[in-house]
Amino acid sequence: MTRNDPQIAISERQSRYLSLDLRYTRILLAVWKTLAIHAIFLVFPAMVSAVTPVASRTLRIQLLLENLHRLSGTPGSSQTTLIPFPAPGNEIYRSVATGSAGLLGSVAEVIDDGALNEIPGQVKPVVLAHFPMAVYSGGVRNPVNQACSFQGWNDKIMFLDSQKGVIFTSADARSLPDSYVTDEPRHLLRMSDFAMISSERLAIADNTRQSVFIFRDRRFEKAITEIDGRALFRNILYIWAEKNGNRLGVYDSGRDRTLVFDVGGNLLAERPGKFEPLFWRQRLIQLKKEERGVSVHSVDPVTGKDNVIFSYVSPSGRLLLDAWGAGALGDEFVIVVYEGAQDEDHPAGGRALRFSQAGPLETVIRMTFDMELGLRRHFSLLAREGRIYLLEAHPTDEETSILGYQLH
Repeated sequence: MTRNDPQIAISERQSRYLSLDLRYTRILLAVWKTLAIHAIFLVFPAMVSAVTPVASRTLRIQLLLENLHRLSGTPGSSQTTLIPFPAPGNEIYRSVATGSAGLLGSVAEVIDDGALNEIPGQVKPVVLAHFPMAVYSGGVRNPVNQACSFQGWNDKIMFLDSQKGVIFTSADARSLPDSYVTDEPRHLLRMSDFAMISSERLAIADNTRQSVFIFRDRRFEKAITEIDGRALFRNILYIWAEKNGNRLGVYDSGRDRTLVFDVGGNLLAERPGKFEPLFWRQRLIQLKKEERGVSVHSVDPVTGKDNVIFSYVSPSGRLLLDAWGAGALGDEFVIVVYEGAQDEDHPAGGRALRFSQAGPLETVIRMTFDMELGLRRHFSLLAREGRIYLLEAHPTDEETSILGYQLH
């Protein structure tokens, strides 16, 4: 055959078309690969963003826990603990007041300003500790305010400065407080509240992660965050521990419920509603307020069985403004009621209602605090030198004083 043969011409034409088809196929494949790659980059972030908030928060918590474990190290290692004892002479607070005399004068002015009427047999407070204004880098001074939390522990007063991320301890009002634990300089935690479980165990609430972290001997031990993918907290108002160190309570105001854990962080019970930050005979205490008084209930956290312990009715001419649980020591717990003369614009003082096996006892106190401060907890209890004190926080622009009313 010659090249002009029609059959050869057709074959060459077919060959050219086949070559073009292959070329177009390669181009289409290249375009398809490019589109596929772009689709991955476009779709995958959308898929990631569609992950549930709980899963996303779980990832953040896992990363935090890796850091906590890494920084905590193993017992006996040379690595830095998460919240160590500070170096000697570490002055995080600097006193603004010139000694305790100036402090006592300022508190006395508040107590004797005539805002509260004198009541016969009224117990007046004494200053048991003071926590001056925090001084930050660059000399910027920030007063300790409603972000603070405090509690009596053994014979000392523990105080959390949430802004600084430091828990302080004070044994008396004549000297500056000592720093007990701190997260500086790493600031892995955002401390919202704390509870001393025992002399070696400490619980810290972190509302930025909706978690409670437990430390033992200042080393990270446990994170309470979720159970089977269910977030446990939305906004932790306060946490507290049983005095014998067996259980930990958490009130989540975001969901209005109270949860009880063992010291290992295992959930024991969950009850709807707000309970006071104290355990009494392994039961929760709940206050139900009315216009003229308040009823005090003890509730089994597991079964929910509710018993009315006692009821308090304000005297004639008095109006109940609010009531709080202060704490429990031994077989006794204390409730504080705040009363006004007909309305909240005319405060008349407060009463500490102590309940033990012998029944309720009443102590009239001259309260000084501002109800608008919105503190996490208004009161706590302290046992010192054979005396029982009701503790009250009194923040000012210069410091937070802890006042003590001697109950017995």
